[in-house]
Amino acid sequence: MWLKSSARSLTKNEIMSKKQSHYQLKQIRKSQSEDSKLLKYPYLVILALVLIVYVQTLKFDFVYLDDDLIILDNYEKICSLSNIVNSFTMEYGFNQGTPYYRPVTNISFIIDAQFSGKSPVFYHLSNLVFNFLTASFLFALILRLNFRKELSLLLALIFAVHPMLTNAVVWIVGRNDMLAGLFSVLSFIYFLKYIKEYKNKDLYLHSLFYLIAVFSKEVSLILPLVCAHYLFWLERKSSNKAVWVKLAVFWIIPVAFSQILKTAFIPSAQNVTYGLLAIIANIRTVPEIFAKIFIPLNIAVLPTFTDTWTIIGLIILILFLALPFIIKGIDLKKYYFGVTWLILFTLPGLFIIYSDQKEKFEYLDCRFYLPMIGILISLGEVFSAKGFNIHKNKQLAISIGIICLFSVLTFIQSKKYENAIVFAQNAIESNPERAFFYEKLADYYFTKQDFPKAIIYLTKTIEKSPGNHIHYKNLSLAYAYTKQYSKAIENLEKAYNLYPQDFEVLQTLIRLNYETGRYDLSLKYADKVVEFGGEIDTTLYKDIKELSLKMKNSQSAQ
Repeated sequence: MWLKSSARSLTKNEIMSKKQSHYQLKQIRKSQSEDSKLLKYPYLVILALVLIVYVQTLKFDFVYLDDDLIILDNYEKICSLSNIVNSFTMEYGFNQGTPYYRPVTNISFIIDAQFSGKSPVFYHLSNLVFNFLTASFLFALILRLNFRKELSLLLALIFAVHPMLTNAVVWIVGRNDMLAGLFSVLSFIYFLKYIKEYKNKDLYLHSLFYLIAVFSKEVSLILPLVCAHYLFWLERKSSNKAVWVKLAVFWIIPVAFSQILKTAFIPSAQNVTYGLLAIIANIRTVPEIFAKIFIPLNIAVLPTFTDTWTIIGLIILILFLALPFIIKGIDLKKYYFGVTWLILFTLPGLFIIYSDQKEKFEYLDCRFYLPMIGILISLGEVFSAKGFNIHKNKQLAISIGIICLFSVLTFIQSKKYENAIVFAQNAIESNPERAFFYEKLADYYFTKQDFPKAIIYLTKTIEKSPGNHIHYKNLSLAYAYTKQYSKAIENLEKAYNLYPQDFEVLQTLIRLNYETGRYDLSLKYADKVVEFGGEIDTTLYKDIKELSLKMKNSQSAQ
């Protein structure tokens, strides 16, 4: 009797177990079905996320850091479609004195101007579109590197909304790096297609997109080195000489063409240092960027080096390089290809430093838009080795959590670019000792003709940088606009003492002293102009001499 009862009990347990297994299987299939819907429309998922996070930026103003110079000050140039052709004969920013040749970026501003005029709306919209397109093509690129579809989508979404890349997307001028990233990714996709199928069409498109990338920003010149590394390191096609020769030809042509045009139309910069000294000055950028990638908190709009973030970033960098020896199953070739991508696209930015860079900011986050892809490739290999699978509830929850966290942080970070005042104030909060940040706020108030506020921030600028004569010159101008002529003259004299051969300062001192009846001082500065070989109105000079002589005679008589 006991045996029969036990048997019946066992049968019931088996039935219950089967029912439970069937229910779990049903739930898994339901979950997979929902996931497959997302994976069925990956580009819509990317678009939706980009819009949710960045749509607020369509209401943002200019931040008055280069965007005002390129768009507002040059509106007469960018408002005409006829200047599309002229963009190939102008330096970046339409003859702003930069040493860069970026006609595609110039053209993008011209196209925006047709729809937006001087309003920032369409310029911001274009940046959103560029970011969406880059993330979408990055998804396609990662798929071609044989990562699973759900992992490729996760990495593309991380790229689309990573807080460190906010600078590239929300700052209008950050499109330099987005366009370089977009067309470099496209070029690399067609490179992968060519070395698999050997179709000339893919080779031509690879070369064309490479040229467009180079015309967007010079960092893209590095792409052939990345392609060569992939071909030799991952594909082991070093013996196929015909492929190497063809690729070399279609790499050399865009490089030669772009450099010939640059040499013909772009003058060399005078305030720039290249090479080893620049690398030494910039090397801390690398660990600081690593810190921001993995701990994207309190990111400054205009970064300056901090010991804390450099040390944290250095620890993360060492762990990142050692990761394949810690986690088993990582494909070393693919992982270190990602590292190579990162290093090669980071190097060009380290090779250059401006003479006044230390007075401003050490680097810009937007420059790591393209190198960031290398880190994602390496992380993709780590996730693959750990058996990443979003059909597992825990991993799905972690993935959604990461995307939600980055989206919230980026949404908050974007608000720092709302307008020039918010932008400059955030820069000041991150490093209140940099004179440049106060100067940018003063410049903004100047453009808005709010001279009392301009005076406040110019005074703070001088407190932080008392040795720059230009600050005194600008402050004197603000005082002149508010009719405080004695203070205007006082600051002009300080500017003159720091740099006596500034003819603009001398001419202003001549005029202000003349108009306030200080003819002897006016004559003093007029004589200096003549001494330094400058030009002066001869009638005014003669008049000043006569009035100065009369003043002396009058004083003698008294």
